[in-house]
Amino acid sequence: MKAFVLRAVVGLTVAIFDPHTPLSTLVIADETAAFEVASVKPASPTMAAARGISAQPKQSGDLVTWIATVPMMICYAYDIQPFQLQQGHGQAGLYEINAKTEGPNTEKQIRLMFQDLLRNRFSFTFHREAKERPIYVITVVRGGPRLTEYRERRAPWIVSGTPALEGIITNHASRDDPHHLVGHKVTLSALARYLGRAIGSVVVDQTGLTGYYDFELRWWTDERVFDPPDPAAVSAAMQRELGLRLDATRGPVDTFVVDRLEKPTNN
Repeated sequence: MKAFVLRAVVGLTVAIFDPHTPLSTLVIADETAAFEVASVKPASPTMAAARGISAQPKQSGDLVTWIATVPMMICYAYDIQPFQLQQGHGQAGLYEINAKTEGPNTEKQIRLMFQDLLRNRFSFTFHREAKERPIYVITVVRGGPRLTEYRERRAPWIVSGTPALEGIITNHASRDDPHHLVGHKVTLSALARYLGRAIGSVVVDQTGLTGYYDFELRWWTDERVFDPPDPAAVSAAMQRELGLRLDATRGPVDTFVVDRLEKPTNN
């Protein structure tokens, strides 16, 4: 299942986060996979504007297409976040990828195919280091958590007039509404992973709580609707509504350091 899926619910756009998706699943992969045929060429700004730039490739049957930068390809292929990538080898610009596979594939297989594409067409190599960087930790406030443990219900849990879906849902209805996050049958480690992806930093669950929970979280900020959430606003809301807090500190972050990256070989 993909980490984020856009879905329309009663006229509102929501982003659904799969709580079982770890921050990185394909850093070290024993399996390999490759496209049958792949075309890689620079993408003009006109083409990029016409086709749009998405966070991950599009798959239709046995065809895979994408307009992306090399850092975007690396992050997708190895399932890491941009803050985990230390480049040092400039590969500016957008590339148009048109590839053919043997048939419909899982997302994991497509990621592996992009790993192969990066290695063989861009001569990409890297090594991993644990680097000390700013991170956030989730802890329990004095007085204890204010969380509702998940339980089986005969009827769906209704939130804002809509049945809650399992996972974490972020509702960005409009600039005038508060940021609204709903968690249904979610662990706090999954909440930490979600916040890490949203904020753009590692978030570590240090609560010691291991259950599944249902919760709502709302915060007001001056940021635009789709801007990354303000950690201070999120922490204040967590203290007020969940009995938790989000604190900044420093800690080791698994980092991809690029050793070699060349312009792509000819098609």
